[in-house]
Amino acid sequence: DNGILQKIEITEMSHQDIAAVVELFSQAALRAKKAGFDGVQIHAAHGFFLSRCLSPLYNQRQDLYGGTAENRARILTDIIDAIHEKTGNFHISMKINCDDFQNGGLSAIDSRIICSQTALHGISSIEVSGNGTSRAGIKANINEGYFQPYAAELQKTTHVPIISVGGYRSVEYIN
Repeated sequence: DNGILQKIEITEMSHQDIAAVVELFSQAALRAKKAGFDGVQIHAAHGFFLSRCLSPLYNQRQDLYGGTAENRARILTDIIDAIHEKTGNFHISMKINCDDFQNGGLSAIDSRIICSQTALHGISSIEVSGNGTSRAGIKANINEGYFQPYAAELQKTTHVPIISVGGYRSVEYIN
């Protein structure tokens, strides 16, 4: 990424900077396709760069890339469009927070809107996660599958296959 994602926040980026990031993602997907991979995953969760772009807590822009959930989704839809343009019918999955679980952060409603927007642009599958990468103290058949309820709700509102993660421990619960 030439360091661009480490040095700058979405609120500081020009439209040219955003276009450069979109291009970097699409070039990476093309390299993956040429290397023989079946698809790529856009990581838009866990507080990393794209997750911060989606979160109103971090994204304070008042232009086409900020404000509403639809506008905050624009960087993702631009990336998806650019990947499709370069790779054709290539599987593009996305990992997204179902909720940031913090005041002013991405809400479950906003996350569903963003997922709907990406579905309109041809996302192939969506992996539902949440702010933070894991939880401690997960016990089989007690508190596993903590993102599954959100994944089930999202599945009702989109035709895109939904992948559920979140502390699965037992085959019985997974089944």
